[in-house]
Amino acid sequence: MQLFQQFRIQFIFSVLLLGSVVVASVIGYKVLQPVIPLYYTAASAENTLASKEWIFLIPGIILASSVLNFLLLAFFSKSKSTIFSLFAWGTVIINSLLLAELLRIIILVW
Repeated sequence: MQLFQQFRIQFIFSVLLLGSVVVASVIGYKVLQPVIPLYYTAASAENTLASKEWIFLIPGIILASSVLNFLLLAFFSKSKSTIFSLFAWGTVIINSLLLAELLRIIILVW
């Protein structure tokens, strides 16, 4: 419980970002075309496309990274250290970037 008190703001932001990504994914799934550009690092153009079901990969990544990061914080944070606060804010930043990526994909295809 002390961990939640210590990183309450970061935890709330992470949960809010996860919720908004899930809502954006569900709405995006309903309006997207059957094929979306998801893999931008593929060498050929036809390999950059994926079926629209893969849009739910982004909320899964956010959920997994948030759970992993907060479990690591729970395991390693026995004292109030600045590095742990930066680690928690890093989780929020990663979640924000993934939300921006999801919105970019939805807006690009929509």
